[in-house]
Amino acid sequence: MAMRNNRGQRGVALITAVLVTALAAVIAVALAARQQVDIRRTGNVLELEQAYQYAKGVEIMALQVLKLDWDNTNTRSQDWLGKEELWTNPLPPTEIEGGQLAGLIEDMSGRFNINSLLDGEGNVDNLALERFKNLLTVVGLQPDLANAVLDWIDTNSDGGAEDGLYLGLEIPYRTANALMASTSELLLVQGFDLESYRKLAPFVVALPESGTKINVNTAPKEVLASLANGLTLNDVESLAQPTESANKHNTVNDFMTKPALNSRVKEGGLAVTSDYFMATADVQIGRTTVRMSSLIYRKQDGTLWTKMRARGAY
Repeated sequence: MAMRNNRGQRGVALITAVLVTALAAVIAVALAARQQVDIRRTGNVLELEQAYQYAKGVEIMALQVLKLDWDNTNTRSQDWLGKEELWTNPLPPTEIEGGQLAGLIEDMSGRFNINSLLDGEGNVDNLALERFKNLLTVVGLQPDLANAVLDWIDTNSDGGAEDGLYLGLEIPYRTANALMASTSELLLVQGFDLESYRKLAPFVVALPESGTKINVNTAPKEVLASLANGLTLNDVESLAQPTESANKHNTVNDFMTKPALNSRVKEGGLAVTSDYFMATADVQIGRTTVRMSSLIYRKQDGTLWTKMRARGAY
């Protein structure tokens, strides 16, 4: 009888040992898996920070390029898309430790600044409003959308698509009643959806001030066609974004007197130089990818500073 009890106790002990061993193995695997996750997470954080620092390096390089371009007295009087302009040459994909980076500079002064619908006093700029309506028509949208955008950024709450309309939505919100910080705000404006936003986005910008001027040397044909009622894309095809020195517009008057325009463009809000540029950096480190957009302001005395910096597209 005692022998049977001993055998039973040894059996229980064996089962207990097996269970303890199995439990220990499960815990060890779980700890190892958790450790791997922690290591990967830490690696991702390090890669992200490293990529961000590289992106800031691209921004610094863009500032230097724009300064060198300004210092070149042969190109200072106009900003255009010729090879002589240093900023027009993108930084091709370049190998770096653990990955690669690329960058480019784009002229934002060639786009229509949505915030220019208001003048420096906060009043409606009727010429800019007319041009914005023309631009909407050119890209295939309803010109009345311009009024909704104006209601979004003006400081009053009278008439139009103001708070009463937006607060009545299923998910209510208020109008900004302030200058747009990004063109993506258009998606909040009554009448805009993703499709209409994508049609308009390549031709507009939200600069941190009103009263800016459109550079006719770098503006795409859609923007040039919006400068006067009745202009078509065919009218401005030969005038848009010249890349040859002989074709660039040396002065605003030089542009306005082109035969193709037939004296239809009104004076005001135009320039042949640019103040705002967007430097975009794309950096890949390991499995981490970072895109950083930096809005750079270059004053007419050549000083520069970064007005805005954002992860992803502006």
